[in-house]
Amino acid sequence: MQPAIQHPPLLILERILFYLSPEFPLEWRDKEDAYEIVKPITHVCQSWQHISLCHKFQHVYVGTQTRPALRLAHTLNVCDKIKGVTIILQTNSIFHSPGAALLKKHILNGHTLANVTNLTFIFFGSSYKVNNPLADLYSREFSDELFRIFPSITHIGVKQSWETATTDPPSYLHNLLQRLLNGRAGSTTDEYCLSDILPFPPNAAPLQSLDISSVYKSKSVYALVRKKRSILAMSTPRTDCIHDGATAMYPQLHMLHIRTSIQYQNSMLDLVSTDGVPFSALKTLVFYGLYPFEDDTLLRGSEDSLTLLDMYISNSTIDTFCQFNLLGKSLGLSYMEISALP
Repeated sequence: MQPAIQHPPLLILERILFYLSPEFPLEWRDKEDAYEIVKPITHVCQSWQHISLCHKFQHVYVGTQTRPALRLAHTLNVCDKIKGVTIILQTNSIFHSPGAALLKKHILNGHTLANVTNLTFIFFGSSYKVNNPLADLYSREFSDELFRIFPSITHIGVKQSWETATTDPPSYLHNLLQRLLNGRAGSTTDEYCLSDILPFPPNAAPLQSLDISSVYKSKSVYALVRKKRSILAMSTPRTDCIHDGATAMYPQLHMLHIRTSIQYQNSMLDLVSTDGVPFSALKTLVFYGLYPFEDDTLLRGSEDSLTLLDMYISNSTIDTFCQFNLLGKSLGLSYMEISALP
């Protein structure tokens, strides 16, 4: 084969895969069956096999049936291509057994994945019914072993399915969450995990990326957002905001996703400043719900930088934007969708 055929650009390779398996959408990378789609292309030649497998194994899974699995990546000798890992574990198992032994059960003994920079950790099951005097020790052992295996993590996602408690979390859980989330350049989590461990220590590494879901009334979370506003490069607070009398601007914020509800619509006014230009570098704005401002606050000053705008808002808000000629100013948009609420 000619070199261009042996090493096709990834976009062309994805299109080939799409036509080989037309029942799957182009977003096949998000499907559990993605590895099955890659299989036909791996039989074309060794070069195509290498390209397709390396592309597919950029993200692998541990502790779940979702494919591709980390062990399969090791079998195919493509672990050096892995950039992201999702680990799903029963929460109680972390605090009932030595941490190193638990991870070695799921990850090959002594294996280190130094190329992995993105780690998503999903807890499932109860976490408030552990009756083990060694739970704190096992919690620390687990995090020590986790970061020995993944020494280069810069972005971490933490998700949980345990019951939301009205009291503070037990120490073994608090310490584990703090070690997972503290000191990363980027974090993706929810209010319950993040608010349990705030504030971060003064010497914590700078937080540059923050994605918070299910935020309602956590003052500590919004204090963190405001404190880091000058360095946050990406933030997607899917949020119903609180009222605590503070305002802020976000001069380096590139991405903003907001979903509001009737109950907390007006409290969003305290997350940003209605004076000046709160989002001067905004590139992506997704806004669904009831727009809390009476003017162009969210879009003001971002006409030159904005490239994607997706809004599901009321007719009156659309009229407001038209009044300020905001949509006409945003000539750099590559995608725009505006729908009216019923």
